[in-house]
Amino acid sequence: MTEINAGLQSGEAQAVLGFRDSVNPNDNWVANMCATHWLVVTRAYNMPRRRLGLSCFVEGTGFAFLKECVEPEGWTAHSITEDFEFSANTILKGKRITHTLRAKFYDEQPTEFDAWLAQLYRWMFGAKKNVHFAGKALANLFPHPVQKMDLFWNATAPLVSGLATLATTAVFICALISQTPLIPGTDWAFNWILGAGAVIGSYLTMFLMAFLSVVYCGKPIRQYIKGMLTYPFFILAASLLVVISLFYKEYRYKPLIHKGGKSS
Repeated sequence: MTEINAGLQSGEAQAVLGFRDSVNPNDNWVANMCATHWLVVTRAYNMPRRRLGLSCFVEGTGFAFLKECVEPEGWTAHSITEDFEFSANTILKGKRITHTLRAKFYDEQPTEFDAWLAQLYRWMFGAKKNVHFAGKALANLFPHPVQKMDLFWNATAPLVSGLATLATTAVFICALISQTPLIPGTDWAFNWILGAGAVIGSYLTMFLMAFLSVVYCGKPIRQYIKGMLTYPFFILAASLLVVISLFYKEYRYKPLIHKGGKSS
């Protein structure tokens, strides 16, 4: 709280987010994967934004803000992903959210596969609902156009990524079934090599992102190896779930049961 308060008093931003660490990364591979995800969010998303002078996006807990962020209407974020909604409204008001590694707080990660999947689906369903903030960002582009374009990217990225993954997979499958070469002048069998290269390249990119995040957060590589290896599947699952959410209008909330994770 002292570090969060120091960030607010510095005048750098009107909201400050702390460093989300995990209390139970060693419980099993699900917890390790989720713990790795939050390290990636810290090092690959929040810290670069802070250094570029952009706004971070709060993560549901571990943050504080000045009253001016919710004036004059008060707290209006009531969606299932109210953290993103609050972040978007704050940015649209011309306010800034920053991040500090010194304010560390601990969060318990799910250990059951179905609980993780339900949580991820809730996030992706909320991401679909929050796409409208992309339009608001463009409609209110000035002042702070770079901040608003970053909001536009964050509001659309999950859905665009999900649809792109689905479309790319469909194209490859159709090309293989019809024996049609994707690149003119090549044999259709080359599609297999092209597809394998795309899958391996995507996997290695996500793995490298997770690896560097673990390293730069000062975590032991051996402790997070399961999370680094499975992190690409975390991203793939998110991409598929956001597409699935398009076929449902309503979401039934399923509370995530916390078991008091072992300190790791």
